[in-house]
Amino acid sequence: MIRHIGSQTREPIEETEYELLEFVKYPSGRDAILLNKETGIKELHVERDDFAGYVIEIDGKGFEFVCSLN
Repeated sequence: MIRHIGSQTREPIEETEYELLEFVKYPSGRDAILLNKETGIKELHVERDDFAGYVIEIDGKGFEFVCSLN
């Protein structure tokens, strides 16, 4: 179920066409490598829980799209 929190739109990963492949962890946060199951394209999403826009929610945190990887 898509939720709106202020100017943020959050969608749980379970309700999207994405599959979590792996987390890349850093001292300041983490990135997620997601696979778009419809297109077969891998994408980089960065943990940005305060982003004012659409985010995919994983483990209660918002992840913003950064770029395609292939």
